[in-house]
Amino acid sequence: MISFALYYDAALTRPVTELALTGDSEGMGTPPRMRLWAGPTPGRVATAADGGDIVLSAQSTGAGIQANAVRLATSEDGLATGGASVSLGARIDVAVPVWLQITTQGIAVGDYRNLELVTNALKEAAL
Repeated sequence: MISFALYYDAALTRPVTELALTGDSEGMGTPPRMRLWAGPTPGRVATAADGGDIVLSAQSTGAGIQANAVRLATSEDGLATGGASVSLGARIDVAVPVWLQITTQGIAVGDYRNLELVTNALKEAAL
């Protein structure tokens, strides 16, 4: 069973089950951003099934916010040039920071549940 997931904390103890970002409804300031952590449970290592890098991507699952409104990066500064996917490296056995930002321009205030963060196919093993 794959334990790799997104977490709210670097200790990988609080898994993300639903993500809530509060935006700026008046168009003033910075789009909402959040730092999460990605990784397998302690004592495990995750790799991409194809031998390449582990890639985290935003996917839109219907009407609402589109994936191209999402920026992902491994550092807060990286959000300036980030896109809807980010490479997390070929091998992960510790918590990796993942920064998430939603470009809110043109998006009405509301509750959107049509975005998912997914990885390419992974395999996992004990360290």
